[in-house]
Amino acid sequence: MYYEEQVINGVLCYRTSPDGAWRQFSQKELTATVVKLTELLDEQSTELANVLEVAIARGEQLGYSDDDYRERLAALQKYGRA
Repeated sequence: MYYEEQVINGVLCYRTSPDGAWRQFSQKELTATVVKLTELLDEQSTELANVLEVAIARGEQLGYSDDDYRERLAALQKYGRA
């Protein structure tokens, strides 16, 4: 199966054959993609926040200082991602 996506003139398009015509995604398709990606981002951000909280609580130094962990956790919380 062939599938390719490309932004053409600022619009996300796809085609299903190498020589096929480019088709614009519908608003519903784009909305569904945004919803899925937002859900995935929320899940990953929550997981990262959990890891950071554990690392801070344990005083672990996985290549970063405590301040780095705290800054990353604060940023996730600020944007409602934790």
